[in-house]
Amino acid sequence: MTTFNDYPELDRRAFQLAIDATLNDKDPGRRVQIKAMLEEDALIDVAHFASYHQQVENMNLKPWETPPCWADPDETPEQPDERSAVLLARRMRALGISAYHPDPLAAIKEAEAKAAAK
Repeated sequence: MTTFNDYPELDRRAFQLAIDATLNDKDPGRRVQIKAMLEEDALIDVAHFASYHQQVENMNLKPWETPPCWADPDETPEQPDERSAVLLARRMRALGISAYHPDPLAAIKEAEAKAAAK
């Protein structure tokens, strides 16, 4: 079984950002949920949940759309929504951003701005 510490540092930092953002969620029910999960569930499961939740919220994804945290950048997707997620995950990886970052579009914008300023 894979644990939180089995992930690279880049992913662990992204997971922690997602957990922290969910602990500060505007929805009080979501805050209660994540606190309960932290007490009852494996940290990696909570981290995956928080990453998924934050990406869906921050990217305003529809229920059928796939967030980059669920995409495998090395696969060839069959469904159009999976294709978007895979392409975004590839773009994130190329910029040194974890696919688990809670706000992919903001992270990409920041990374591209830093690259342009060099």
